[in-house]
Amino acid sequence: PPSDRAVHFGDDVWLQIVGGPGEPSWKNGSVVGAKVYAACALPTVPLDPRHTRFAGAKAFEGGGVNDDGARLGQPRPVRATLPKGKDDAAWSFHEMRQRNASALTLGRWRLMPATDELAQRAEKRGGYVCNGDMVYLEQDF
Repeated sequence: PPSDRAVHFGDDVWLQIVGGPGEPSWKNGSVVGAKVYAACALPTVPLDPRHTRFAGAKAFEGGGVNDDGARLGQPRPVRATLPKGKDDAAWSFHEMRQRNASALTLGRWRLMPATDELAQRAEKRGGYVCNGDMVYLEQDF
């Protein structure tokens, strides 16, 4: 959903690849989603191993793979109706929501601070995300 408000850690965000009606392919309107091969509970992998606040109960190496070393998924485009301007906004709110049903779920990412230090600094400034902040994106269906 479009918004021009400030982004806070913990907010849900959608990463637009290209604007447009979303038809006939993702090249005409899409957001970044994930194609998951298998569901499993994952620990969080911190960028800096010295930080443990976001880490799981046990050590986890090789981000993007599970304990067995199998790939869990990969990023992929998800078709979405994303008007580029006034001329493209011919659909009603309800029609756009219906057309974007899968993109609203599969393309939703939660923005989280990458380190404990950043989480503390962000808390002092009201949770706002600033330029240069290291973040990670997570999905929770």
